[in-house]
Amino acid sequence: MTIGATLATAAAAYPAKPAFIGSHGSLSFGEADRLANRFANALIAKGVIPGDTVAFIGHNSVE
Repeated sequence: MTIGATLATAAAAYPAKPAFIGSHGSLSFGEADRLANRFANALIAKGVIPGDTVAFIGHNSVE
């Protein structure tokens, strides 16, 4: 099972439960799933296909 599939399953079962908790807030499984889908769709729009390598660099926070 992929990370995306695991997140989608958790979001369907526990949409309001916290998935990520940080010092400035939290993100529910439902919110995390929606954001992951937005990011995936943005990558697809840029031409990324399954099997491509993608690097993501960001701050260590929920935001």
